[in-house]
Amino acid sequence: RPVAQISDGIQMALQGTFESQYDGLLEQLGSDLSLYTRMVCDTIIITVPKAIVHCLIKKSQKSLLERLFHVIHKLTPTQMEQLLREEDDIVQHRAQARAVFDDVKSAVFQVHQLMERQSLAAASDRADKVTVSINVCAYAGMPAMLTAEQRQYFDKLFSDKYAPDTMRFWANPPQLRSVLPGQQPKAEKPPPKDGAQSAGPPVQRGGAPGPPGAAPGSDKVTVS
Repeated sequence: RPVAQISDGIQMALQGTFESQYDGLLEQLGSDLSLYTRMVCDTIIITVPKAIVHCLIKKSQKSLLERLFHVIHKLTPTQMEQLLREEDDIVQHRAQARAVFDDVKSAVFQVHQLMERQSLAAASDRADKVTVSINVCAYAGMPAMLTAEQRQYFDKLFSDKYAPDTMRFWANPPQLRSVLPGQQPKAEKPPPKDGAQSAGPPVQRGGAPGPPGAAPGSDKVTVS
């Protein structure tokens, strides 16, 4: 049978359609390759510096450990003891901070006990004044409730060079709030007289480095 001949017009149309599809396929392939290349470059930019730094750290760590072992292995026991010993200032600062923490914790516990006792007591049994330790007034920043000798003791204790920085409030009391218009500040009650307090040594906090002896005056004070 004779083969059907395709006309020139149909052949040109088919060839144009194939070329356009081929061009579109190449364009899509180029776009995908460009996107993939950018993703690979971004990943390399992020990971390669990290890998280099990681390798440098590992290498430095290994060489540093070898160097430390080489140096420390040659140290004498006396040199090792000096190397591991803390400075006296750090030890004193830590001891003072621990002592202040214990004092504040004890004072807060005592105040909570008094508040709970007052709240549970009957209205007729509630006292207008209670007796607290001088540490409560001292750490609460109320030097007016203390005697002159007690204030001198806490001045020396809180101004010590090893005292924590948080205790500097004793020398610089907080400023009073400004009074709003139409409001007048309430008159403060006078501090208790020195003669009203019984003489005796106050409670000396255990283990705290400080001036020798105990604070003069009574270890209790009456507050309203």
